[in-house]
Amino acid sequence: MTERREGRFEFGTRHDYKRLIGQIVQEGHRRLVLDLEGVTFVDSSALGLLLLTDQNFKLKKGHFSLVKPTGYVRQVIELANLPRVIPVYDSIGEAIAGHAEPIALRTPISSSVAIQ
Repeated sequence: MTERREGRFEFGTRHDYKRLIGQIVQEGHRRLVLDLEGVTFVDSSALGLLLLTDQNFKLKKGHFSLVKPTGYVRQVIELANLPRVIPVYDSIGEAIAGHAEPIALRTPISSSVAIQ
């Protein structure tokens, strides 16, 4: 299953995200690709929710991955080392196939990244 997030992904949107993930899990989906292309901001709450989502899917022998984070969101995800835990892909097709190398392994993290 693919789900798309847009706008800000932060503490204030956590209830909507938890409700969405709960519904997906309740429906029996074991694989979730979260499309972040439309997300413009993430905070530490969002990063924590992504890690919890990954943990929940792994406990159910499922798979969780992220796709197409851009700009600031990609920088934050890489600086937080999320790609070491959650696969991050360039495209939905690669994420669904699950055979492609995650982008974090192909794209080195720049040491000169500035977060405003």
